Amino acid sequence: MKKLFVVLSVIFVSAIASGNNLSTIPKSYAEALKGLDIKGAELNNSFLSVSFNREQISKEMLGSVVRGFCYQMFLDKKFAKTLDLKRVMITNRHYSHSFNFETDVKQYCTNISKLTDEEIKQQFPFDRYVTEN
Repeated sequence: MKKLFVVLSVIFVSAIASGNNLSTIPKSYAEALKGLDIKGAELNNSFLSVSFNREQISKEMLGSVVRGFCYQMFLDKKFAKTLDLKRVMITNRHYSHSFNFETDVKQYCTNISKLTDEEIKQQFPFDRYVTEN
């Protein structure tokens, strides 16, 4: 849990409050992404592309995006019913490096919602769904 806090702290330290270009995605999606250092986001059917305002990106940053959607599902049952993401991609600010999370996000969040961190690692390891480009 301490490691998760450190990772999230690093990600949130340089958050941009008003400069994010999240106007092209639904409000509930933007709510799940708020607080992250995001340059912009685009939703195309069930594919969400998020560009971070950084040179370097990591799988941990992709994990924070997915966890944001899982948390939003937990908070908002209406959002949980409408969430339809099959792929989430994050890129750096120059679009030269990316990570993809390729699975049904709603189902993934539902599967892990009642598990401990150790059970999640054993049954639904995050890395299984991630590719890097």
